[in-house]
Amino acid sequence: FTLAFLGEVAPELVTKLAKVGEGVAVANKPLKISLTGWDLIPSVAEARVLAIKTKADDNFLKIQSDLTAAGRGLGLNGVSAKPPHLTLARLKSPMPVPDFDFPNLQLTITEFSLIESTLTTAGPNYKALKHFLLTTGRKKEKYRPNVSICLINKNNEVFLIERAGSPGHWQLPQGGIDEGEKVEPAARRELNEESGIKSVKLLQIGGFKFKYKFPYAHPGYNNDYIGQEQTPVYFQFLGSDGEIKLNLREASGYQWVALNDLVNTVFPVRQEYTKLVYDELKKILKLHD
Repeated sequence: FTLAFLGEVAPELVTKLAKVGEGVAVANKPLKISLTGWDLIPSVAEARVLAIKTKADDNFLKIQSDLTAAGRGLGLNGVSAKPPHLTLARLKSPMPVPDFDFPNLQLTITEFSLIESTLTTAGPNYKALKHFLLTTGRKKEKYRPNVSICLINKNNEVFLIERAGSPGHWQLPQGGIDEGEKVEPAARRELNEESGIKSVKLLQIGGFKFKYKFPYAHPGYNNDYIGQEQTPVYFQFLGSDGEIKLNLREASGYQWVALNDLVNTVFPVRQEYTKLVYDELKKILKLHD
């Protein structure tokens, strides 16, 4: 059964596709497929493939949708998905539908694979690059504890960093909370690690937490996290820009932005969360006037 055709894939994307498969597999249960009858593709009169018709459950369609969406997200233009069928033979000329009854069978699919197809003069060669075991589904969705830092200067401008390796991707500094670590120390540590900044005064720990899921290719899946739960922490900057020493592995640039420009300056995927931070920050600033 083919879940998705990926088209031409550059060698450097194969590892990313494997991570996509891992993420999809760990997030989905085994799927059910019923074999319902014979099929000649594309038609009886012009048949070139003898196949078995199938009926897939909703989980098949979900996995198929997840894989095709992730493939397009990686920039693969040849991604497509077809209704599931089981190919038995490729035909040189049309043939009639087999005249014996087909038993209605149901299969449980517990694994799918990333297959490389190479066309040769003798026909296509197929090679399995990676196998993915479908689990029984997550017993509990785990979100990684995370802090984001909203740092304001004496002009009530907000500190943003440009994500390393992603030009134009502006965001609030952020990072994971280590096991046993409290929110404020984690925020101070992350801010210092990314920007070198230490001279700050705590204004407030945010009154909300924001959950979001990782894309399937995100390495967080390897640690069994499906996303992050972010807590904002608000600081007043007490130093000068001379204190700022960016960690270039984390950030390629920084800027101070006016509060009213904050939401529109951050990268689009960050705007929903940043709007919540913006609303809370306005209330905090009124308290500290």
